[in-house]
Amino acid sequence: MADVNVFEVHVSLTSGKRKKIEISGDTTLNGLKALSQHAFNCGLLKIFSTAYIPIPYEEPLSQFNVSEFTAVVVPVTMAASFDSFAMYTYSNIVTWGKSVIPEQLDFQMREHKICKVATTDYAFAAVLGNGSVVSWGKHHFGADSSLVQHRLKKVKDISATRVSFCALLEDGTVVTWGHPEAGGIDESADSSAVQDSLQNVKTVYANGYAFAALLENGTVVPWGEIDSGGSLVSDHIKKYLKNVQTIAATNNAFAAIRIDGSVITWGDMEMGGDSSAVSHQLHSGVGVKEVVGAFGTFAAILQDGTVTQWGRVPNLFDGGPMFSQIKSKLKNVKQICATENAFAAVLENGTVVTWGDDLAGGDSSTVQHRLVNVQSISSSSLAFAALVGVGIHSCVVTWGCPPSADSSKVQDQLTNVLQVKGSVDSFVAFKANGTVVTWGGDDMQESSSVAEQLVPYLD
Repeated sequence: MADVNVFEVHVSLTSGKRKKIEISGDTTLNGLKALSQHAFNCGLLKIFSTAYIPIPYEEPLSQFNVSEFTAVVVPVTMAASFDSFAMYTYSNIVTWGKSVIPEQLDFQMREHKICKVATTDYAFAAVLGNGSVVSWGKHHFGADSSLVQHRLKKVKDISATRVSFCALLEDGTVVTWGHPEAGGIDESADSSAVQDSLQNVKTVYANGYAFAALLENGTVVPWGEIDSGGSLVSDHIKKYLKNVQTIAATNNAFAAIRIDGSVITWGDMEMGGDSSAVSHQLHSGVGVKEVVGAFGTFAAILQDGTVTQWGRVPNLFDGGPMFSQIKSKLKNVKQICATENAFAAVLENGTVVTWGDDLAGGDSSTVQHRLVNVQSISSSSLAFAALVGVGIHSCVVTWGCPPSADSSKVQDQLTNVLQVKGSVDSFVAFKANGTVVTWGGDDMQESSSVAEQLVPYLD
């Protein structure tokens, strides 16, 4: 006989997905939200009656004649500098590590929609819904935007090199700031030499020490450290750098994918700027789907699902599989992720192939038996973290160089994970219940201090 205290409701996402969920008579709206998160395997910002009947979150749903609910997926985004993390939705932000957001900026950000957060090595900058920008962290790495604050109006996007920020305004122009000589080589904060050309900018990309602006007409305007691609020194590059669709980067070079699937590279010749050795695989007849950059090496997924590579050899000084040794295994590749000196490719069948410096995650042999049904891979500087499985049966598998490769102390907490984000030596996992689990460097090991702050993400 059916349990009269159990009844069914329907929950729909704004995307159109719909599920039937069984609840008990004492289930509250908060309880239904938790059940829905497991059912849809995603965090939910809020849940409400589709008929807009007011229902308190802690009242049993059996008191209301409601069977249809709508849930809004929480758009949680994470950003990481070298020593800090930021997790944010459109209305809330939580930071932890060494570059914690100052209280006065935190209040200002909660008043406005948070559109995007970008990071240099040691600073953050956030674009707010009113078109303004707030920044914090170490001054020499772009935290001090006071000299350009009067120009930071109607900002729609932001990008960053290792020490400088670039804001893209609604009118298609840009504003840059940061330390022009941080580390003795960065010039990316100074865009004055190309300011007249920076009109009708569509998107701005960055590597470690240079920016590249993609204009609406498909051409590219770079600036910054010349050896890192801050200038188009070759007439050949100038001639063919047209009809560009997107741009990828290593630390010192750029790779532009054109609409026809061909790739043009420039910057430091040894760090990916020279692709002549594989040019036969990067022309329009082959077609490139995606390019991913490590510190000095590019890997490209071709239209047929295979992979090619150029730039600095990742495992020049340490052990680990070389690209030539595993190339034949790279078929039906759907994602490539990179640490500084290694790559990990997720195949369509959910398995993983790795290559490069074994001290940077290039050798996954010790965890290969666990890399099954892999959904996605994230990276720190020297380690990988694979999200395996879905929902309550999901887990995270890590490998590479400690401390971020060692998740043993928190492994029992790494279930029902939605996202994983890496910084230099740490990872943070965001769970469906709105809490986080962190591991790695000393600044990130304790997640208990931020867990309570993250609960409002799902309120």
